[in-house]
Amino acid sequence: MLLAIAAGAASLSCAGRATVRARISVDTTRQYQRMEAWEVTSQAGQSWAGYGEFRDTMMALAADLGINRLRLEVRSGAEHRGRDYWAENKAGRLTGNAFRCGRYETLNDNDDPRHTDMSAFRFTELDESVEGLVIPLRRAVEARGGRLAINVNYVSFITQCPPGWRYDHRAPEEYAEFVVAVVRHLKTRYDIVPEYWEVILEPENTADWNGTLIGQAIVAAAARLAEAGFGGIRFIAPSTTSMAEAPAMWDAMLRVPGVRPHVAELSYHRYRGVSLDAMRAIALRSRRDSVPTAMLEKIGADVDHLIGDLTVAQASSWQQFAMGHALPESDFRSRDGGGLYFLVNEADRRQIRPGVRTPGLRQVMHYVRRGAYRLEASSNDAENAPAIAFRNEDGGHVVVVRVKAPRGGDIEIAGLPAGRYGITFVTGDTVTGAHADVTLAGSAPLATTIPGAGVLTVFAR
Repeated sequence: MLLAIAAGAASLSCAGRATVRARISVDTTRQYQRMEAWEVTSQAGQSWAGYGEFRDTMMALAADLGINRLRLEVRSGAEHRGRDYWAENKAGRLTGNAFRCGRYETLNDNDDPRHTDMSAFRFTELDESVEGLVIPLRRAVEARGGRLAINVNYVSFITQCPPGWRYDHRAPEEYAEFVVAVVRHLKTRYDIVPEYWEVILEPENTADWNGTLIGQAIVAAAARLAEAGFGGIRFIAPSTTSMAEAPAMWDAMLRVPGVRPHVAELSYHRYRGVSLDAMRAIALRSRRDSVPTAMLEKIGADVDHLIGDLTVAQASSWQQFAMGHALPESDFRSRDGGGLYFLVNEADRRQIRPGVRTPGLRQVMHYVRRGAYRLEASSNDAENAPAIAFRNEDGGHVVVVRVKAPRGGDIEIAGLPAGRYGITFVTGDTVTGAHADVTLAGSAPLATTIPGAGVLTVFAR
């Protein structure tokens, strides 16, 4: 079954039958990882002048999708005693490579990491994201009965810039000073304390960052946060671009004394080194080190990738990428690179459409809540109809079947407890539908259909 799921993650083509007769068996006694977060990155067009016209609609759509954690990015260049590159760009005085690299250049507040000069920190971009995205998204998630978690993500793609740009955060104590300065600012200005700190986004893009330095940075930052009264914040790492490199970098992190108690998730991205072996190596460390895993970025990720991450790599948290943005009308209608959950028509901001992969992802994310446990689910036709199952904290069960047969087919699900179940589906990426509710008595299986290739979800009412 795992091999079939992984094969499906690599391609959406279907070499099997035109229709499927799938029999799914759910074993509610076999329990796997606890689900933690459906995450999104803090890019929603909040710096654009017309953002306010679609902001609340987009936030409501994100909450409905199931988003419950925000990756709040902060760039290394927020520490710069000389310039505020973000403000200069907003004022039209800085563009191109000077702006792109300036966002990551650091100019240390002083030479003593134990004495912080807050006047040398520039939080223009961070504040824009908090006010334009964190606060309204939190409001939308809470309106749906959820809670938004904040994961502050440190970004510094300094190695993508020409030589000559200064970078002062290689020293663990200087990095720790930066972490505390950011957290203090969020607490003082917005009364927000993040639950997580993601140590370094894609360490391959920042000179000298490796597993050892990540571990040293975690230990230094954890100590400083505890001193400042923020000891509850836990760390996410290593967030490599390569899935295959994550296990070795994780092992190097753990060789630094004192690291493991401070780490919440073993994170990876899906851009390079993607394989069954890499996913299994990540899952092995999850079991060995009692740590949840997280796939936290893949532009173009779809429901097949999601199923592979959940079942093989045992991911507890997952995200595709950014929330959304406004695009010119021609791009709005034709372009979809898979990096946005939602797209806005720049010419008519009332028009918001989901990315082509979003409806399929919603069939999982909308129904599976934080605290759910993944359960054993098997299919008699794993090539054409792999399945995943969950039990939410309220005891309700969810089964998702990814049907690849072009004309859909019949689906029978055995093992669900008695009760009333709703059934929804999406086919062809955008066509959504629902069947009448089904009430199960005793141990009877649930029988349903899907009219084409797509994703079908059965969920407890």
